[in-house]
Amino acid sequence: MLLTDPGAIAGTTFGAVDYVDYIDGLPGLIHHERPTVLPIGAPLLVSGWGVDPATGGRPLAVSALLDLVRSFDAQTGISRSDVVAAQMSTEELIGFRLVMPTEDLLPGNHEVHMYALSADGGWYECGVAGFWLFHHDSALPECGSIPQALQIDVEDPIDYETGLHIPYGTPFHANTTIMLRGTTYDPVTQDAAATMVVSDGTGRTWSGAGYVKRGLGLLNAHLGFEIFIPASVIGVGRHRFALYGRDASGRRYPNDVSVAVDITAAKQHFPLTARIAHSTPAFAARLRIFGKEVRDILLPARDKIVLPPGAFSVDGWALDENGDAAHEVFIERSAMWTALPPHRHPTDAGRRIAIDGIAPAPIAGTWFQGPFEVPAYESGEYSLALDIVQPGRRSYSRIPLATVQIVS
Repeated sequence: MLLTDPGAIAGTTFGAVDYVDYIDGLPGLIHHERPTVLPIGAPLLVSGWGVDPATGGRPLAVSALLDLVRSFDAQTGISRSDVVAAQMSTEELIGFRLVMPTEDLLPGNHEVHMYALSADGGWYECGVAGFWLFHHDSALPECGSIPQALQIDVEDPIDYETGLHIPYGTPFHANTTIMLRGTTYDPVTQDAAATMVVSDGTGRTWSGAGYVKRGLGLLNAHLGFEIFIPASVIGVGRHRFALYGRDASGRRYPNDVSVAVDITAAKQHFPLTARIAHSTPAFAARLRIFGKEVRDILLPARDKIVLPPGAFSVDGWALDENGDAAHEVFIERSAMWTALPPHRHPTDAGRRIAIDGIAPAPIAGTWFQGPFEVPAYESGEYSLALDIVQPGRRSYSRIPLATVQIVS
């Protein structure tokens, strides 16, 4: 298996790691108070689910990559009727389970990335989980042993599917993933929390380590944190999470921050079972910028395009591989500074009005237009691509368009 090669990862797919705990040798699997903190040597149990993006069913295999270096094979074909009943029209046996040894790991924070093998031959990431290891002879003290509270600043949650900031009170769809993002600060050590943890009150937790936070300068630039919560395993309704931190010894800070999130029914923007077709359809597209100035850019563009505040759209015409009008056309937008999966914007496809500046399409009804609101996006680089879906929604063609720089 070549999962240690970043080029071997084809992308992401629907899935989640929704249970992480350790086995202590006692009769039965006992749920522990700190499911993401375990003593070195205790086997780690990781379970979840994943969907084959090519077929919409169970993957051919599931593998784990520990700290992006060491790989393990997981048991597959486990029933996950709860996930299917919640929001997915797929088969039931999409679950996986893995027991991982920890005796040869170093103390501290670790991450497990899960990858599903698709029928198209690619490996797709379907979930990630973090955990903390400590020595048996250095038991974790209680929260009260840290007198100083941790300063925690949480930004608006981010929709993992679109990369957009969602104000509190605005619901997430059940088939996306919620990213909690912010900064931490320990007034005593003048450093960040080593690990940030989110708990939903039912024993499920998600964790994330510090990362370089843009805009903070070089001093303590790693005060930022990102934690990913799969909405698909939480359920519809209002949920309240406790967000807290741990120091470098694994000790929990005494103060929590409460975050409430609303989740609505699932929403699909793109065919779940579609796979990339080998053929390339015919197309013509143009990026229009509307703001203080109006200018047209023909695509594909080789140079980076800087977008001013305002709105822009991509329009043009597209034909599928058979020379017919495309069934659906999506504008794919990928944030290039983060590992978020691409968001595919649906367009107003099937328009019969020609667009000035683009050669007439050979077939009426092949025009499309997709508007965007630039102020809703975070500043940074994005790549644009055109996804043309063939009839039957079983395959699509992906055509790179341009790289844009959004400046707010």
